[in-house]
Amino acid sequence: LSPHPENERLYGDGPTDDIIDSVRHFGIKQPLLVTASHVIVSGHRRWKAAKAAGLAVVPVTYLRADDPLDVLEHLVHLNRQRERTLYQ
Repeated sequence: LSPHPENERLYGDGPTDDIIDSVRHFGIKQPLLVTASHVIVSGHRRWKAAKAAGLAVVPVTYLRADDPLDVLEHLVHLNRQRERTLYQ
C-alpha cells in the first residue's frame, strides 16, 4: 500500500496515540479504501497506526474508480471530517 500523494498536502496529520493503542488492541475494524493499484484513498491514519502497532496486514476495500479526478474526489469527500492543513 502507498498513501495518496495529495493526502499529506491536504491533511498532513498522523495517527494519535489513542488510535495506535486502539489498533494495537482491537485491530482495524473499518477497512481502508484503496485503488486497484493499492493507493490509499481513505484510511491513511489507520494505515500509519497499523504500522506503528506492528500489524503486517490490514483489511482493504477496493474503490471501483480509476480516473484520477474520481479518486481525488473520493479522498476529499471521505475525509471531510478531518481538518485540512494551511497548504490546501
